Amino acid sequence: MRRLALVLVVLLLGSLSRFVPGAVASPAPSRSLTVSGTEVTMYPAFDPQITRYAATTTAATAGSLTVSASTSDPAGMVLVDGHPETGPTTLGGLAAGDEVSVIFEDAGGRTAYSVMYLPADFPALTATVNVPDQVQPGLIALTPNAFNFGVSQPSFNAIVDRNGVPVYAVRAGMADYDLKQQPNGEITVFRATTAAGHTGEDLVTLDDQLADSQRRFVAAPLTNTDPHDGLRLADGSTVLVGYEKDPTTHLTDATIQKQDPDGTVTFQWTSGPYAAETTSTPPAPTVQDPTPYFDYAHINSVVSVGNGDLIASFRHLSAVFRIATTDHDGFHPGDVIWKLGGRDSTFTFPNDSLGGPCAQHAATELSNGHILLFDNGTSAAFGAPNLCVDPLNRTGPTVPRGFTRVTEYALDTVADTATLVWTYPSDTSRYAFFAGSARRMPNGDTLIGWAADLHAMASEVDTAGDTVWELTAPAPSGPGLQKYMTYRAALITALPDRIAPTVSPGTEDGAVYVLGDTVTPPAYRCADRGGSNLQSCTVTGLIGGRIDTSATGSHSWQVQAADGNGNVTTVVRHYVVRSARQPDARIRKGGATWWRGGDVYGPATHQTVRQRVRRHDSATAFWKVQNDGERADSFRLAAVASNRVLRVHYLVDGVDVTRAVVGGTYVTPTVRPGEVFALKVTLTPTRRATVGDTRTVTMAAVSRGDASQVDRVATRVTVRR
Repeated sequence: MRRLALVLVVLLLGSLSRFVPGAVASPAPSRSLTVSGTEVTMYPAFDPQITRYAATTTAATAGSLTVSASTSDPAGMVLVDGHPETGPTTLGGLAAGDEVSVIFEDAGGRTAYSVMYLPADFPALTATVNVPDQVQPGLIALTPNAFNFGVSQPSFNAIVDRNGVPVYAVRAGMADYDLKQQPNGEITVFRATTAAGHTGEDLVTLDDQLADSQRRFVAAPLTNTDPHDGLRLADGSTVLVGYEKDPTTHLTDATIQKQDPDGTVTFQWTSGPYAAETTSTPPAPTVQDPTPYFDYAHINSVVSVGNGDLIASFRHLSAVFRIATTDHDGFHPGDVIWKLGGRDSTFTFPNDSLGGPCAQHAATELSNGHILLFDNGTSAAFGAPNLCVDPLNRTGPTVPRGFTRVTEYALDTVADTATLVWTYPSDTSRYAFFAGSARRMPNGDTLIGWAADLHAMASEVDTAGDTVWELTAPAPSGPGLQKYMTYRAALITALPDRIAPTVSPGTEDGAVYVLGDTVTPPAYRCADRGGSNLQSCTVTGLIGGRIDTSATGSHSWQVQAADGNGNVTTVVRHYVVRSARQPDARIRKGGATWWRGGDVYGPATHQTVRQRVRRHDSATAFWKVQNDGERADSFRLAAVASNRVLRVHYLVDGVDVTRAVVGGTYVTPTVRPGEVFALKVTLTPTRRATVGDTRTVTMAAVSRGDASQVDRVATRVTVRR
């Protein structure tokens, strides 16, 4: 449990803005907000108009942040995790993904800010917004990864806002890929498979609190699920790709499998018939692997279009295929309807001197039927074979093209032409030798994930080729470290905050307090995750921020936290107020197993037992006093003496103490809270007692620490035959 090492008081709701009719408006107060700690950096720099921030951390940060926030309004208030603060506030016990709430209430209004405690070593991202009014609303999904195989650097999954501040960030495995929002609205990511007998990854659906929910993988006879891409379609079906090794040919075939909502395979396809069209080069045998498998196709993206056809990209064919999954227009399931690029391109490229795509990724069909690609290019200088077809000799030797572009083609399926209608950038300054993505967004701009091109992680560019928004990772900070990149960048159009706030009330339920004591104000705090920011932390049932101990009995108080998406958490704390001094006398008649008078204080009226005794016999009662107070105490015992009907004796451990008890001078030893002191009472009829005579023997215990605290019990004895 994270603990706030502070004395904190009630969160006041509502704005403290002040307005006097006819008065001249005063300037808005200035606000400041910073966080610090061991190896901590906050980004972006504080701007009152930006409500979410991130704190980068390392293992040395050890879950501790110091928040410094202030307002120039003398009557203003700053609340940290729901509590007013007047100076730096140190929070401990923070974990990756926790958010620290900072709320300003001053003449400028009421604004809720949050600072996320990032996973250790998450990079401090920098966002550049060139055209704020044009930025496509939404969040961006990333998989920051340095792909550093020399020095260990952690990988992450993150969903960030347009300032690069995550609403979701977790440390991930090196195999985590393709975090995105699916056509059916789900958020998915690929993680290392947990399926017995399978290789590759599982397509993992995240639940509404962004925790792993359901895993999906290819069904037999396929055994490999590849993380380059996967689909969850609106009808509940799933499309998975794979790399299946053929032990006979030693080729690695690209596969596509479609499953209906219950996992039944409805379509399956292999690249096997197209192996001869590869633009790649078989790997050379080694001593360790004399017959290596040849990944000749290398599928890296798949999308489903309106009629159920699939559009798939194959890096090592430098081609995009459109594949039928149903019978239509003379095509049958598995038929390749057309090929864009590669050695056997269906289309010519009348205005593209480069002859179409090369080693491309992320092929999609736009609403107008155009095809958008992240066209990587290749260069043997980076240790990879040249994968680009020679536009003058498509079946001949491949050629290099060491730069990357994003391209949009208009396809004419009658004339079999692919006309280049848009490309970015206009120069050859970018080169991503692997991975990357390009997606057209609802506002018409294109979101680019630059992958291995380290100029930026992601960019939003408009149709004129101007950069609207860009996100960059910091330069490496140590020897051997590499700059972070992302496999893809994906738009998350909507991600409602389904994570309820948390409340740490600062006291245990069922606490016991002493009447009239001044109790340290409970160190309650409220916190929230999920991106909508904590909006309120309201406490009720306290008096001046303190627990009310003015009356004995059972009481309660509560804290209610609410975030910006309407999620509410209420925690109630029950407590008991007891007197510091409280004797609790109890009585049991001989032979009985139950006691009367427990937790009942005062007169004997409701604390009396009834007994019957023969004229020539004796009855026994047992009297005990429990210390129900909150302080150690001793008790003065007083009881009635013998009378005409009964002889009464009081014994402690067999010793007759009647004289002292009857005289009201008997004092018990010190009794600690919850402990008891016991006596035995004998009741014997006198010779003058007659059948039917009844007498009440009353016994009292008086607190020596507070003589006003008295408890009485009694036995009503009747003589019988």
